[in-house]
Order: sequence, then C-alpha cells, then structure tokens
Amino acid sequence: MIAAFLAVDPDPLEAAATGLSYFGLAGEMAAARASAPGSFQIALLDALFLMKEEELKAGAKIRRG
Repeated sequence: MIAAFLAVDPDPLEAAATGLSYFGLAGEMAAARASAPGSFQIALLDALFLMKEEELKAGAKIRRG
C-alpha cells in the first residue's frame, strides 16, 4: 500500500505518512459500517476503493512539525 504512495510522491516521509493516513481513515470508515469481523474485511476493501481525495484531505490526521 505504501509503495503506491511512494510511486507518486518524491518525498518518502510524506508519502509514507499519507499512505498510513489513507489506510487508517479507511479502517475508521470500515469500522463505522461493519457489524462483525467478516463484514469489516469487506468494508475495509470497499473504503479503500471508494475513498475520494476530498475525504482523505478532510479526515487525515497529519500535522507538519
């Protein structure tokens, strides 16, 4: 997953942070929809596929230091 972000961002630290934020936010979205462990797996895949750039920007918890 992180490699996909490294492929499009020349800054490895920023790419890794964005990739981890994307995956974490998808997990939060999936947890809100899932009712059991099996449904969480499917909801996570759906969230990874369906997330829009605007949703990532709004939900990312990345701060520059």
